[in-house]
Amino acid sequence: MQMLQQPPQTEQANTPSSSEEDCSGEPAASSSEMAAPKSHARRLPPAVFITADGIDLQTLSDEELLKIVPRNGAGEVSSLGAFQHPDDCSPCLFWFRGICTKGIRCEYCHFKHTGQKAKKIRPSKSVRQQMKMLMQMTPYQ
Repeated sequence: MQMLQQPPQTEQANTPSSSEEDCSGEPAASSSEMAAPKSHARRLPPAVFITADGIDLQTLSDEELLKIVPRNGAGEVSSLGAFQHPDDCSPCLFWFRGICTKGIRCEYCHFKHTGQKAKKIRPSKSVRQQMKMLMQMTPYQ
């Protein structure tokens, strides 16, 4: 297995653009939504996965990735994010719920972590606004 090198990243490099999506297929949060205090900020995975040989794993075909992506004890394929397991990975809460749409290209870890439990997935801002409007339109009974 090849070790990954992570290029130095700035805080700005970890901020998703408006065209990016999270693992659920929903648009990622904007930079203004991400501006949380450091202690409450969500830890984002590195944007680039580069092997010791200088190969960017995100540019490989699915067939090439399947040959090198980590597998669990049952031989099931994980994801790009699992290359850093168990020390520097961030678990994919969408995978844990069985709804990650990115598969092996997900930048979050697809291995079960000690003490991991289902977390409530916050609805997107647009869904929250729609729910709020529906609540305002519904008369009290």
